[in-house]
Amino acid sequence: MPPAPVARLRRLCLALPEAHEVEAWGSPTFRVRNKLFAMYASPSDHHGAGRPAVWCKAGPGNQALMVQADPRRFFVPPYVGPSGWIGVYLDGPVDWPELTELLRDSYDLTAPKRREAQAAKRAAAPARVALGVRVKSGWAAALLLGGSRDAPRVLDVTRLELADPRTPASLQPYHAGFGTAQTDPRVVRRLVRLVERVARRSCAALLGRYRAAGYAPRLAVVIGTSDTDPERITNAHIRIHALEGRLFRRVVQEALAAEGLRCESRLERDLLAGATEALGVPPAILKRRLAALKPAEAGPWRGEQKLAALGAWTLLAAAEQKRR
Repeated sequence: MPPAPVARLRRLCLALPEAHEVEAWGSPTFRVRNKLFAMYASPSDHHGAGRPAVWCKAGPGNQALMVQADPRRFFVPPYVGPSGWIGVYLDGPVDWPELTELLRDSYDLTAPKRREAQAAKRAAAPARVALGVRVKSGWAAALLLGGSRDAPRVLDVTRLELADPRTPASLQPYHAGFGTAQTDPRVVRRLVRLVERVARRSCAALLGRYRAAGYAPRLAVVIGTSDTDPERITNAHIRIHALEGRLFRRVVQEALAAEGLRCESRLERDLLAGATEALGVPPAILKRRLAALKPAEAGPWRGEQKLAALGAWTLLAAAEQKRR
């Protein structure tokens, strides 16, 4: 039988340096140097109001984001809610790794000054992030997403070049002209090799920039429009577009894998349904939340960027599920 929520909560809180338990108001509270950072709300008293929960401090703005994202799991507790504290229900599926981080954040907000160095060190550690890439012909929309399943945050939005602007033909290596297939295999091979080199340089530069900023992405999703074998397409014009779609997806996957990322491939048509299942959010709400994810300083926020964000968000959710 799994341990009772209060027992597991107690272990998490008391594992923090100098944390100790004090019974107050008829409930266990957890403190550092006698300063409160977490409190168990029993379902049998007015604090829990029929449901077991924990109250803890949250950073500025986090309370509203979390309650809005999932009111089934988070709530504004009485008394301390106006000060930014967050309530987490413990009687349903509990994301214990996420709760561990929330308790640690609350501890860091409460701990004495000499603990601030440890908090700063943790903050400087590489964040949990995922990279979403929506591939187009000759370029891709790349987006770095951090945070958690319930509170994702866009960290970067950029354009990933996959063709050499000095060689316009590298934008469409299988085209000889408008709607015409390139029939010279030597030209195709030369252009394909050029696309491979550009993709490697672009992905290496992007990940180098992220690592220099303190992010260490290990997961990526590469999103395309079709997985149909181009050789089975009889229409010549459609076939050359399919060949280019397959080429640009392949070079991005290979370049990211060469940088140590684990890549997944997804189709645009399947992405919303898969994300709805993984995140447990209806499609209409999911679309609204995607629109709201755009950072104020970001540039375009069109379909490509939203698809990249949705793919990365699904990866974060899957990674959290595995850690449970």
